[in-house]
Amino acid sequence: MPRRRLALAAALLSGLMACSAMAQERTIRILSGASAGGSSDFATRVLAEALGPILGVRAVVENRTGVNGIVAAQETARSAPDGSTMFVCPMSTMSITPQLIGANLPIDPGAELLPIANVALSSYGFVVAANGPYRSVQDVLEAARSRPGQVSFASAGVGSAQHLQGELLKQKTGLEMVHVPYRGASPAIVDILVH
Repeated sequence: MPRRRLALAAALLSGLMACSAMAQERTIRILSGASAGGSSDFATRVLAEALGPILGVRAVVENRTGVNGIVAAQETARSAPDGSTMFVCPMSTMSITPQLIGANLPIDPGAELLPIANVALSSYGFVVAANGPYRSVQDVLEAARSRPGQVSFASAGVGSAQHLQGELLKQKTGLEMVHVPYRGASPAIVDILVH
């Protein structure tokens, strides 16, 4: 009988150790609607690195780009409500994109997601390739004035703050410029550098 108890105790101890190891290996997903390498992605990765030890889990960042973060927002809304999936996005995903005329979104971010923290504040800049023909905003505006519809501006996606800033510039100046949406700021910057 003592051997059976010893074997049972060993089995229980082994099971408890396995459960403990599984608990320590718990992973949470932090979805980013931004492309890898951009400021939103960077902020998400810093958050994941800080949250992992605080929550006692492994935090993994997954980039799910498209529709100004709505692809990642939809995946988050459809995930199990157990705290294992989180989403970091620019506020435009939550507040601007759903308000766009004609927006037919698969989810309602305001109703299906709950904002819990402001992670970072960022600023935007107007940039051009250093080896390109423009040296100032005025140079870009003059080119757009002389070649209507031939000067383009890039953004992180339709409905992004960059997109709306470009549209506001067009509206204020009366110039015709072409909007080129990307699946995040990083691919847009790469194209600006190579063209």
